[in-house]
Amino acid sequence: MCIRDRVSTQSTGTLGMCMHNLELLFSWQNTVLMATWKQMLGVTVLGVLAQLLCGGNLIGAEYEIPMIGHEFALFPVAYLLVFRNGESYRRYWEGRGFCGQFVGSCRNLARLANAHVVGDGEEVRTFRQNVARLLRVHAIAQRHSLRHCEDSTLEDVRPLLAPWECAEFERVQRNLCQLPMRWLAEEWLGVKRWVTNERVLDQADRLIQDLTEAWMGMHKLATTPMPFPLVQELLMLAWLWMITFPFAFASNYGWASPPFTFILAFGLFGLMAIGSELEDPFGVDPNDLPLEGFEAAAGQASSANGLDWAEDKHGHEEVVPSLEPCLLYTSPSPRDS
Repeated sequence: MCIRDRVSTQSTGTLGMCMHNLELLFSWQNTVLMATWKQMLGVTVLGVLAQLLCGGNLIGAEYEIPMIGHEFALFPVAYLLVFRNGESYRRYWEGRGFCGQFVGSCRNLARLANAHVVGDGEEVRTFRQNVARLLRVHAIAQRHSLRHCEDSTLEDVRPLLAPWECAEFERVQRNLCQLPMRWLAEEWLGVKRWVTNERVLDQADRLIQDLTEAWMGMHKLATTPMPFPLVQELLMLAWLWMITFPFAFASNYGWASPPFTFILAFGLFGLMAIGSELEDPFGVDPNDLPLEGFEAAAGQASSANGLDWAEDKHGHEEVVPSLEPCLLYTSPSPRDS
């Protein structure tokens, strides 16, 4: 590459970086500005009102409030805010770890089913197809469980289930992720004579346990909010501080009160909005963890290891559409009916 081309490439890269930074700075969708502009506007109007009152334009008398009180009052607000946001981010990152555990377990189960269950017979092919099918059912049930809409789980997974499996879903109604995990374990027991080593069954069982633990960890985060007294105390102190700040600031710095109030409101209310959104990482807010994306990653990982998730007529990722869910493991259970 000649010097001129290198300079041109560097200039293009620098321009692209600048444009990216500008795009980040002036974004509106999915930002704290979009979530907090009403609060920011309200306290800014208070800043204007505070200056009018301070200058005696409305009440005919001036007043002065020392800033020392607000400086000390900011300490508990800052402590609670940092604590709440730190805990919210920890929950978010913990949830991301469980999502990675889910994808990794699906990948390894698919690899075991394809590489360590040998044979070309109908039983082995059916086993592999059922592993892919049940992993998909688990992924859908897990998403509905985390988003508190388990009542609609059966509607989404019905194309993937046999009639007796649908009946089991209707009977259980809650914590539906346990069903495909149980059926997966039974499928592995049904191909015991085709595995390359009995330790493969132990490893498969550990991976199924990992899937269950990942779901339980995510479910814990989705159903256990931050303690209400902590959030209430933070909201009360933050609003009290923000509402009274313009009056003290205006008495000392005049018309600097409205713009400074606007900036502080952006910082305070923005951080509170961030903590609130990160607290539940599995919701449907724009910045929550993309559960559908992790489902797709699990499907791609299974496909890369020999278990394909194809598209069915309902738009779900599924195994071969012509496949009827069938049974290998023949122990006395509801699955025989």
